[in-house]
Amino acid sequence: MEVHFTPETAKKLNDLATTRGCAPEEIVEDALAGYFEEVASLRTTLDSRYDDLKSGRARPIDGEAFFESLRKREADLLKPLAAMTATSGFDLHPEHVLTTAS
Repeated sequence: MEVHFTPETAKKLNDLATTRGCAPEEIVEDALAGYFEEVASLRTTLDSRYDDLKSGRARPIDGEAFFESLRKREADLLKPLAAMTATSGFDLHPEHVLTTAS
């Protein structure tokens, strides 16, 4: 079998092979073997979850309701932090990094 890569991918593959001291074919073989294992594992998990739903061992949840409850739990967890930062002279940075108030 012959596989074609873009020049950028081929360079990365060759550089990695040089670094590892092996042939590029070995890296491709290892990567594909790992990929196939992951796909098989995911298929097994999905089949099991589907069987659980179909048999009634698990029940589906409404996606919007789940995300709304997640947002509420997050807000509840952040309330004490917001109160602390308001009284301590620190402001909560948009990326949730504490910085001193200017």
